[in-house]
Amino acid sequence: QIVTIRSRKGELRGSVTFRAGLRAPSAAVGVLMESRGCPLVQVATALGQVMAQPNSAERLLDARPDVLKMLPVLSENEVRRMWRDWVVRFCKRTSELKGNEGDPEAVLHLARLARSAQEIVAMCVWWDDDAADVQSLTVAWIQRFFAACAGNVELPVGLDE
Repeated sequence: QIVTIRSRKGELRGSVTFRAGLRAPSAAVGVLMESRGCPLVQVATALGQVMAQPNSAERLLDARPDVLKMLPVLSENEVRRMWRDWVVRFCKRTSELKGNEGDPEAVLHLARLARSAQEIVAMCVWWDDDAADVQSLTVAWIQRFFAACAGNVELPVGLDE
């Protein structure tokens, strides 16, 4: 948003550009970096906070393993739209978590989203005649996204698949 600054007499004095958006707490990135040692509900909440930031869907798409980037243009546009919608749903679902759920409860709460994420990943390997390991590709993608959130530092293998 651009706000024009004027003098009391109405003379143009300049403008200021404001950009509103959410910024995830630094603790959320720390949780993603050490996800193996954290309860699932804490990791999901942190991921939701990170994904609520501006351009998170684009960062998620950029983190795709190369094998998932071989889509025709129309399919790529559809996958991008689906991921943007998925990010909104994920953020909504994680915001509904109370924080005291155990892993089984958190899995139940997020199961449909996890399944839909794998379905979108499966759409990205439509060309593979062999049965692509969608689960492994999804995990690799999430690990790359976590690393990107942490500033592309070399993360220890901390994601508990």
